[in-house]
Amino acid sequence: MTIYLSGGDNVGLKEFLDNLIGENLLYIPLALDPNGQYYNSCENWLKGELANNSKRKFNIDTIKGNIDNIKSRYDGIFIGGGNTHRLAYELDRLKLTPILYSWLKLRECSCFAVSAGAIFLGKSIHTSLDKNPGLPEANGLNLIRELSLICHYNDTYEAHTHEFIKKYNLPVLALENNCTIKIEKEFFSILGSGEATVFYPENIPLKFNSTFAQIPLSSDRLYDNIKNFTIEKKIFK
Repeated sequence: MTIYLSGGDNVGLKEFLDNLIGENLLYIPLALDPNGQYYNSCENWLKGELANNSKRKFNIDTIKGNIDNIKSRYDGIFIGGGNTHRLAYELDRLKLTPILYSWLKLRECSCFAVSAGAIFLGKSIHTSLDKNPGLPEANGLNLIRELSLICHYNDTYEAHTHEFIKKYNLPVLALENNCTIKIEKEFFSILGSGEATVFYPENIPLKFNSTFAQIPLSSDRLYDNIKNFTIEKKIFK
């Protein structure tokens, strides 16, 4: 099974849907503010996205206030964007975090995660610029070889990235809009026209686009093959 992490849009969604074995899909919109303008319409939004990207008919279970309707198994999971802190809190409150971790760690189903959803699958959620609305501190699921994610990445995120690495001494995978990474086993590839940049403490950042295939998640393997990758000028210390 495959994990897709989107930096800010749904590029790669068609491929994700086409490769699902069955039609049972779990939708997790818990990053959205329940009092916000998008919360009540999010299910219709997802149905529209599915219809635009696939001719298949999917059985959708949506997690909101409880998990009473949850199945023991799904073919795919879609985790939407919003506030990463709220997503982590709500998953913990509903006791869904260990279930989700088990499903994805054991690759029992595929997953497409966007923005806040993608960040939550990394090690730390403190890469997010979302304001914590007074919720308890939480960690991510740490499913990407100790990497923490930054989504919607552009030059304005450089100082934030530097500060995060300096404070936490953790590597970062930064995804631009229109960039989705597809993770299979110990490698990832890029979907879309955007770029992904890997920042390891005290190493040269490495930038990737869709022309690269089978990029290793392991830092040792990345830097052993450094001559094959586009190199940024700055070293984050």
